[in-house]
Amino acid sequence: MKDTLSADTPEQARLLQDFAYASVIGHLLKTEASAGEVTAATRQSVKQAHHKLTRLLAAGLIEVSGERKRGGRAVKVYRAAAQEYRIPFALTDAATFAELLQRMHQPLLSAHYRTVGETVMAHSQGNLVLRAAPEGGVFTTVSDLAPEVIDGSQDRVILSDLRNMRLRPETVRELERRLNAVGEWLAEQRATEPQEEGEVYLYGVLLTPGKLRE
Repeated sequence: MKDTLSADTPEQARLLQDFAYASVIGHLLKTEASAGEVTAATRQSVKQAHHKLTRLLAAGLIEVSGERKRGGRAVKVYRAAAQEYRIPFALTDAATFAELLQRMHQPLLSAHYRTVGETVMAHSQGNLVLRAAPEGGVFTTVSDLAPEVIDGSQDRVILSDLRNMRLRPETVRELERRLNAVGEWLAEQRATEPQEEGEVYLYGVLLTPGKLRE
């Protein structure tokens, strides 16, 4: 396995930008796996997993690391082709880097909005409440959910918190440290918890200088 693989074909760049393939590559970055194990870990059909593995293998983004004997037949075992993948901007068809990031983030954001919207309609009067935080210059959007959802008695947990604020440099550095610590803790949980248990969640963190355009 290489330390770094930099895409050198448009097909490699397309696959690496596609979130439909990210879960497969992500699993193979953690461990070698058969098609059946990839299917179980990524919660998709056998046909979908085989299709993605075939395309990734043909593009040179994953590789066959060996075979296992199962039921009297040989089963291929796959692994990532590198520990890190890079996508040169020149291989994308985006006009700007901002456009590229927006395209890659949009599927995650759309899934988040869809889940929040469905929960609001199922567990509220369909209201959406905007609340200004006391420190000023900050806003959050809070769904007007029924008490049983707010107090955590529902199985599904949803958190949506968007803020626009002024922060001192030392505060930003401390916030970065804490966010990184959360990411490391989540990575530890993923490594120790059974992949087949629990509900699939989206998790994302956005922190950048700037403000909403008025």
